[in-house]
Amino acid sequence: MATKTQTYQHNTDASLTVHDDVSIDKQIEKLIRSHKELSITRSNEANINFEGGPDSEGLKLLPASSRKRIEADGLDISKGYPEIPPRTQIPIFVDEAHAIRAEDAPYIERAKNADPEKKALLGAAKEVIHLTKNVGTEIVGLQLADLTDQQKDELALLVAERVVVFFRDQKLPPTKQHELGSYLGNIEYHAQVPHVTGLPGATVIWNDYINKKDSKLNFANANLANWDTLRYPGYGNQGWHTDLVHEHQPAGYTHLHLDAIPSIGGDTIWSS
Repeated sequence: MATKTQTYQHNTDASLTVHDDVSIDKQIEKLIRSHKELSITRSNEANINFEGGPDSEGLKLLPASSRKRIEADGLDISKGYPEIPPRTQIPIFVDEAHAIRAEDAPYIERAKNADPEKKALLGAAKEVIHLTKNVGTEIVGLQLADLTDQQKDELALLVAERVVVFFRDQKLPPTKQHELGSYLGNIEYHAQVPHVTGLPGATVIWNDYINKKDSKLNFANANLANWDTLRYPGYGNQGWHTDLVHEHQPAGYTHLHLDAIPSIGGDTIWSS
């Protein structure tokens, strides 16, 4: 089959090459995929440094309680915090996003062989408080960093039954939190969102930092009562959502550790 290539030069430095033997759809797709100025942020107004690496500007905003926990763990944040994944690792197109963790990964269901009565876990607690009939339990008097494997297995079962479990006043360094996550399953290494400097997989959720980067998300608009989907279209999943539901193997657990708590707001609701 004969082929023909035509190149068009414009008044600007840009040029367009048309290949007659390639469908228009494929040519358009190639042009879009190779465009260097595509927005890869959640908000077109966000001003996050996507060159990657520790963010020195974020370090200036870091609350004292967060900094103390991180540095006590031996993590070096002298060059910045949080750490932004390299731009080259960030998927732009749907097929690229679906390709992340698209294969079956080995997984051990820790709750499967746990004691149904959870005697090792609940018996060691000072108090067990069921916050509602079906959802939410608080365990008093235990440190997550000190749990035995048997207690971790029973915790996995308790989470499966009660949806969310709370532990207050934890002395849990980021690396220990990471170890607990690795025991329960496969850590999610997010290709786009910031993480603790030097510890990929420990995702940072930090509104003050995001707002500094010109995002419009705040406690006033991040709820279903006054959500404005026209003004804040990129954050619809901040209302109700299930973590990583789009992935080949959705998340079994999400572990949130609160480093710094605002005087107002910051509330989270769980349902089942």
